[in-house]
Amino acid sequence: MGGVRHPREQWLLWITDQQSSGRRTAIVSARWPAHAVHRAETSEQLDYIPDVMQVLVHRRAVHACPQKQDEAKLITAPKPPQPIEKGLVSPGLLAAMVVGKFGDHPPGYRLEDILARHGVDIRSSTIYDWFTGVAEAVRPLYELMKQRVLASRSIHTDDTQVKLIDHSISGTRLARFWVRRSAIADVRPADMSSFPLPLGTRVVHLTHGSSESA
Repeated sequence: MGGVRHPREQWLLWITDQQSSGRRTAIVSARWPAHAVHRAETSEQLDYIPDVMQVLVHRRAVHACPQKQDEAKLITAPKPPQPIEKGLVSPGLLAAMVVGKFGDHPPGYRLEDILARHGVDIRSSTIYDWFTGVAEAVRPLYELMKQRVLASRSIHTDDTQVKLIDHSISGTRLARFWVRRSAIADVRPADMSSFPLPLGTRVVHLTHGSSESA
């Protein structure tokens, strides 16, 4: 089914003595019965396992000084590195939200609805704050890709026009996505994209709530 090798879950079906006398209800088992099986007829169905939302609980050990057991000398184990410090979201959920948004391009309220179906109430404004945090986390990677693209012997560029919502005029402005690719012949070809804002556009930074004009 397609070019991807998906996991397989085998259902072994066999007939009991009652079934051989006329009853046709299949028995699903983890293994076949001890008596001999002549051969197996195999067929496949494509199945889907819904996404599962879970809670990661970090229980950090608090160590006391082994000599004095002094309360003033307690040391707490640090948390694992987090993409967004003190954030509610885990790296796995962040990755799912980023791929969902920039791979399938749903609006924010639909991402909000997806989480709501899992019993999680998170506003789209919070999800966009997560995207801002991800953008800051991957900025070093973006700068490295930018250096490689600009160092290329030739650069291929695509210009895509999009409508940008501008609340200062209660409407939209014309904006552009610029995608650049280094030469295919380069040892390490790379892509990069930028979003130059139209002059006079008022930008709201989600992390701090400040704004500026481009």
